[in-house]
Amino acid sequence: MITIPIAAPNKLFQWQASLFQFAQFKVYGNDAIWNSKIGIVKQNNYNDNRVGDVDWNLKIPYYMTGGIYDYATTKHQYNIAINLFYSLKEVISNIHFNEPICIIDCDVIPLKQYTGPLPGDDEIITCNFYEDWHMQVSQPDKLNYSKIEPFLHHDTHIFMDGGFVPMIIRKNTLEAIIDEVIDVSLQIVDKYHNEPFGWWCAMAALNIVCHNNHIKMISQDNCYFPHMNELTDNHYFAHYSCDPKFGKGSFPNHNIAEFPNNAFYNLLREWYYR
Repeated sequence: MITIPIAAPNKLFQWQASLFQFAQFKVYGNDAIWNSKIGIVKQNNYNDNRVGDVDWNLKIPYYMTGGIYDYATTKHQYNIAINLFYSLKEVISNIHFNEPICIIDCDVIPLKQYTGPLPGDDEIITCNFYEDWHMQVSQPDKLNYSKIEPFLHHDTHIFMDGGFVPMIIRKNTLEAIIDEVIDVSLQIVDKYHNEPFGWWCAMAALNIVCHNNHIKMISQDNCYFPHMNELTDNHYFAHYSCDPKFGKGSFPNHNIAEFPNNAFYNLLREWYYR
């Protein structure tokens, strides 16, 4: 399995990439050089300067890629959420076997070696936390189903689960659907660029495209969300996007003494004091 986070060329993502790299080497040792890659978009937002390369002391292979505004015909702010898939498309072109690809945001790190289920060619393993949190799209009785219904091509409701990162999909399957995910994401932003649902465009688009292509989304409780759920032995990953103790926006001004004693926060301490 090859794990791929996507970053933007700025200080916020620089330290996130540093933390991911530290965690990946701690969990996998030198295999991290072979089982992970990082995509870095050259331009994150439409008014950002283009960056040709970064000096982030990365040992993990990284790729400077195009961004969504190279392709989009609009300048909606929510388009930046699609950089995940747009950059990923270029990164996976450097993978030459039908490997399982673990797709993550840059604020997701491994906690232990992954020994969970791997997908078949018509499956994707997803984190199931998002459906009840804010997606609510997987069935006709869900709150946001009406928003995605116009994009659906059939009414067999066994493929969507409202899940997202960390997600695991075979490289060939991802290549077959990634252009469609990008295009549907852009359509969702066009329709909902003034509503919060537009920010979830890529998450919704992945569910829609899996549904339309009969790719089964298989829900897993595989990720710890600090402050939002309890860490268990099921959790191979941690996603710190909404953690008030380790807030992304306040880095590096954190009170390390307040960090709880668990695998995630202990890893943070190691990274801080490395």
